Amino acid sequence: MNKSILGAIAPALALLAVVACSPAPTPTPTQPPPPLPPTPVPKPTQVSQLIPTAAPPTVTAAPQTVAPQATAATEGTSTAGSSAPPQATATTAPPAAAASATPEAPPLAPPGLYIMGMRLDPPQPTHGQAVSFFVTFLNTATTEQNFKWQIYIFKSDTPGRRNNETSILQTTFRPGAVELPASGTFRFGATGNACDFFDAQVVWLDINNKGTPFNKTDGGVFDRGFSICQ
Repeated sequence: MNKSILGAIAPALALLAVVACSPAPTPTPTQPPPPLPPTPVPKPTQVSQLIPTAAPPTVTAAPQTVAPQATAATEGTSTAGSSAPPQATATTAPPAAAASATPEAPPLAPPGLYIMGMRLDPPQPTHGQAVSFFVTFLNTATTEQNFKWQIYIFKSDTPGRRNNETSILQTTFRPGAVELPASGTFRFGATGNACDFFDAQVVWLDINNKGTPFNKTDGGVFDRGFSICQ
């Protein structure tokens, strides 16, 4: 019985050995690498997306320059609706204001002889020092004028009493301005005061040698204050 059983099992074992050796090579060709081709495709799509993003900033800068032009047009729409009329009215307004703001020249003084100023030499005299006077006259007439004139000097604390005077001069004044020196000098000695104060008036003399102060061009009497100090 054992021999008959072994004889029947031997062919089956031979078949199993053949089957076990045959399936080994079949699973290797069924695993190819498919994911390699899709990887290079997204690279060109990323480059095409970056190029249009740089273009919009140049477009946004243009409407900023147009905006102020639009506001200027809305200001002129109340008159005609076009931009040209408001520009013309804006340019004509400043010249009109400038013309009205220009001051007129002051009128000349009536024809006559006036005093424009006086200077001293030295400018700040001291006690005991000789002082010379230089007077600027203005003849506003169209013809020459003849005057006798001199300078009256008053102490500021006693304006109604003349302290001294220069010598009389007879002068012919042509039209226009001229500076002339007075005749003689003025000297005032020490008084114990740090400074003494004076007023000088230029006067014209009538036939009786009565002095009348000259006026300034504004109509006021000319008076020049000065001091003599230690």
